[in-house]
Amino acid sequence: MALAAGLVLSGCAARYTPTPLAANFPTTKQAKLQAAYHWGVVSNNIEKRLVAELKKSPPRPVYINEPRDPNAFQRALVAQLTTSLVNDGYVVSRTPAGSLKIDLDVQTVTFGVGRPQYRPIGERAALPGGVSMAELEPAPVSRWRAIGTGWDPFDSTNAQFAPGETPKTEIIVTLSVSDQYRYLARSTSAYYVADSDRELYGIVDPEPETTKLTRTFKVRGDM
Repeated sequence: MALAAGLVLSGCAARYTPTPLAANFPTTKQAKLQAAYHWGVVSNNIEKRLVAELKKSPPRPVYINEPRDPNAFQRALVAQLTTSLVNDGYVVSRTPAGSLKIDLDVQTVTFGVGRPQYRPIGERAALPGGVSMAELEPAPVSRWRAIGTGWDPFDSTNAQFAPGETPKTEIIVTLSVSDQYRYLARSTSAYYVADSDRELYGIVDPEPETTKLTRTFKVRGDM
């Protein structure tokens, strides 16, 4: 009876609302950058997409417009992109004259610390005696910690998913190829960033405010 009542109530949503109802997107996956090798993977993936678009136009040299005061990630991305383009037979100019310009933009995004923490359906839960069972409902990370299961990256069930909580930090990487009149190719992708690696992406967290202790003295003169 309770289940039937729940089904009835769930189908009784208001037909008219002043604003759209908030709904979740279908489940997707987003890569989490955790090593310099991953930066090379990002660069190669972007380069392949750019090359596919550049082949639609007559061949011309390209010039990579390096960001001002680049952070560690941007420097690595420019270097690896240059290597990939040269290895694919493109002429990479050291000056912009007569070349297509490649611009790199990295936008950093910091979400709130209270982001929802979910894990995929089918994770294992440990039982006494070394027995494990599969959970059929997604649950927050805190639940796994509460039952003391931990996170085993070598478990075939979990290997494709990054350990730890959902990062609050993400980056949006955009590469554009253009001449003085138009864009010829453009690629945008988003990635999670380990919160402990924020400095590598140029994110400098403000220092916590310290409470200053002061004492007030009142001086009285002799009469």
